[in-house]
Amino acid sequence: MAKKNSRKIYGAILAVALTSLVADRLFFGEGGSTPQQASASSQDVPATEAAVLHAIAEPVSQSDQATLAQRLKSLEGDFGLDISKFRDAFMPSKDWLGRGTDGEFTLETTGREFARLHQVTSILFIGDGKGSVIIDGQFVSVGQVIDGFTLIGLTDKTAVFQFAQETVELELTSAP
Repeated sequence: MAKKNSRKIYGAILAVALTSLVADRLFFGEGGSTPQQASASSQDVPATEAAVLHAIAEPVSQSDQATLAQRLKSLEGDFGLDISKFRDAFMPSKDWLGRGTDGEFTLETTGREFARLHQVTSILFIGDGKGSVIIDGQFVSVGQVIDGFTLIGLTDKTAVFQFAQETVELELTSAP
């Protein structure tokens, strides 16, 4: 019985909607609308909107276009910001690559930084440089990468990592 009642309600709603549509078209509408009747002219647009539309449609000359750097520099003056206090969003973290004394990335400081940040606590040495190592509590096999450095070989007391042309050996240390 609940289904019959809900169907009656849906039917009544549909009937009211259709009746409203027919009444709108026959009595309140202007007898239908064609694309020519529906089109708008530029006189129908208020003056402020017309000016905006004209400004959008007008091509910008090459000399009027400012680069992103120039626009950001102008914002610095407009809002009194000191851009030097903001970090460069596209600069890799110094934890990924080491920084030299001049602030530039170097392979030499990269290896030292990698050795400083990571500690080998266990080596499973199979022979011929093969096996696995536990570094910073993470199980790493030969060929896997940590912070850009690839584990390329093992001895019974060291793990050898390589990044670009640089090779870093981490010695086995006792667990803390």
